[in-house]
Amino acid sequence: METIPFLHLDVTGRNFTPGCVVLVNGWAAPKTDFKDPRWLVVKGGRDLKMLIHLIGTAEIMVWDPLHGVVAGPQDLEWA
Repeated sequence: METIPFLHLDVTGRNFTPGCVVLVNGWAAPKTDFKDPRWLVVKGGRDLKMLIHLIGTAEIMVWDPLHGVVAGPQDLEWA
């Protein structure tokens, strides 16, 4: 069985609120943790990896259900 390493993304910006959701390639990340108005942590392990691993790049956006898009889109690349 393949072991999936722990995967998370730190998202920095401003004006984040506790209800913000990070979108990865247009899909809601499995879990968005609000840390403060400038920092969100995206978690999801295997589910998060499935959103991003196939193409090697991801478009990241932060969506606030009360105010619309707060940040993004930003492209993320990895090898």
